[in-house]
Amino acid sequence: GFEVRLKAGLHTGWVIEGAVGSTHKIDASYLSPHVNMTARIETASFQFGVPILLSEVFYGLLPKDTQQGLRKLDRVLVKGSKQPMLLWAPTLGDPEYTRTYCDAVGAYVDGDWSACYDGLTGCLKKTPGDQAAKTLLEYMDSAKQSESAGKPVAPSDWQGCRALTIK
Repeated sequence: GFEVRLKAGLHTGWVIEGAVGSTHKIDASYLSPHVNMTARIETASFQFGVPILLSEVFYGLLPKDTQQGLRKLDRVLVKGSKQPMLLWAPTLGDPEYTRTYCDAVGAYVDGDWSACYDGLTGCLKKTPGDQAAKTLLEYMDSAKQSESAGKPVAPSDWQGCRALTIK
């Protein structure tokens, strides 16, 4: 069978639209750093294995009941930006799983990578295919300063976010 898989990045901000072309062909063009941000967020959705990835700005504009259906995935510094942002995605359905996952990401941002490791490995035991949890664990393993009791320790210069280098 044929299967369609779509990915989306959602962000909000100002944009300038204009017609570009000649008398024979005209295309619409959109200029804004927010267009670039949206494209980078959409590309990051592949890294996290989620169909939809939302910026912190977009998340903040959603109604509270909609926000409750989302989970915090990571805090990143997107290339071309100076301000770190949280990334959000739809939950996997289980409120307890979502709470555990979000608490783990909170510990990660705060530099308590041991607590994050415990939370995310617990999540993976319940949902082994969660690529977002695997992505964060892989990052912590590659960026750790050291280990304590087999768990990663955040670097001493940890700023609460990581650079998202994909474009």
